[in-house]
Amino acid sequence: MKIAIISATGKQGTILTEKARERSHEVTAFVRNHNKLQFDVPYVEKDILDITREDLEGFDAVFVAFGAPKGKEELYIQMTNHLINILEDIDLKLMFVGGTGRLYI
Repeated sequence: MKIAIISATGKQGTILTEKARERSHEVTAFVRNHNKLQFDVPYVEKDILDITREDLEGFDAVFVAFGAPKGKEELYIQMTNHLINILEDIDLKLMFVGGTGRLYI
């Protein structure tokens, strides 16, 4: 399976990347800073709101492990709306992985 992991350098993104690789999935990491990437996988270095439809076409699944900084929780809404808009009519699975922060939105 071809998987994109958005925010692959955070705590949850790192675990997702590790587990996907263990299961022999083809992983591409989407990160703001590739120097923080802990695995040797292909990556796209972009801010989450700069990711385009073309960046995500061809993946079977997109995992979003984004965590908004404290006090900037509105980024969850902006990021979710952005991804929904750019992925409209693309046949892939979009999955959000996170802690309780999203429950407050």
